[in-house]
Amino acid sequence: MQLLQYWLFFIGCFRLMCSFKFLINPVSIFSFAYPNVKKEGLFSRIAFLWFFTTGSMTLACSLDFENKTLFFLTWMTFVYGLGHHVVEYLYFRTTEIKNNLIQFSLAFPSIIIMASIMATW
Repeated sequence: MQLLQYWLFFIGCFRLMCSFKFLINPVSIFSFAYPNVKKEGLFSRIAFLWFFTTGSMTLACSLDFENKTLFFLTWMTFVYGLGHHVVEYLYFRTTEIKNNLIQFSLAFPSIIIMASIMATW
């Protein structure tokens, strides 16, 4: 359990750093994640809000690990995020698989491990 807390703390910090990167340099999200999307500032601000909200929630979950509601909501952010990137790649074709590898490598293990913990409740 404590290893998962460290893992969630790492992911929460990573998400927060990414969110501020999108806020400070709005074009950065287009250079590595969405090269085929029209470059607008609104898109970067929405990405900032998503990453900031999910990063804060993941950090809070790593600090208060016994809160089942927060744990479930954090798990759902991983599911929604992974689902979003799968749909962007398979249906909309706005991303490439190499741009989504970091999302897949962080979200997929988190979903599996957190789901196995929720199954024991």
